[in-house]
Amino acid sequence: MTQASETTDGPGEVDNERLVFFSDAVVAIALTLLALELPVPHGSSDNEVWRAFREHLPDYAMFLLSFAVIAA
Repeated sequence: MTQASETTDGPGEVDNERLVFFSDAVVAIALTLLALELPVPHGSSDNEVWRAFREHLPDYAMFLLSFAVIAA
């Protein structure tokens, strides 16, 4: 068992802190996995890159929506 430090109110406080850190880590991993699936637009000029970005716009929109839902 872990012992509560002098700065906390008791063992329950330490358990809550661990739960918060764990949930933050889970959210960070989920968001990272979402970002890995994003397509990278390629092109030799700015216009080609923007055109490639527009072709994958639904993918980026779904990423932003998923990001907002998970972050909330």
